[in-house]
Amino acid sequence: MKKILIFSIIFLFLSILCFIYAGINGEAQVGLFIIFPYIFGHGLYTTLGAIFFLLFIFTFFFSIVKMSLDAFSPTPAESVHVQKQVDVDGVLLIGPFPVIFSTKKSHIIYLAVAAILLCIFVLVVMFMLALGSK
Repeated sequence: MKKILIFSIIFLFLSILCFIYAGINGEAQVGLFIIFPYIFGHGLYTTLGAIFFLLFIFTFFFSIVKMSLDAFSPTPAESVHVQKQVDVDGVLLIGPFPVIFSTKKSHIIYLAVAAILLCIFVLVVMFMLALGSK
């Protein structure tokens, strides 16, 4: 279960690296439609970046579903009357606006910092690709 999540993170970083390399070599270009950034181009590294990103989405979705099913399914040793408390945290980025949800107040600060760092990282990569394509 956690191996799949590690693979999905590896796929994400590989796709980012491929897109950055494609942008530096002039294979890819970056644009912004209203508030939605997009990457387009041709060549091997742009295609590899897209494939790695699709693999990231698939494996990440599969690992989240698997972890959710494992968290809510009772084990044979558990009694029917024992309830399991599940902590759920997440950040949903809709354009530049992060939506943070958590079951614990103490985790919200960490998620907000992670969302801000992720937004800064995306902006830096977007501007690097935009400057590299000119």
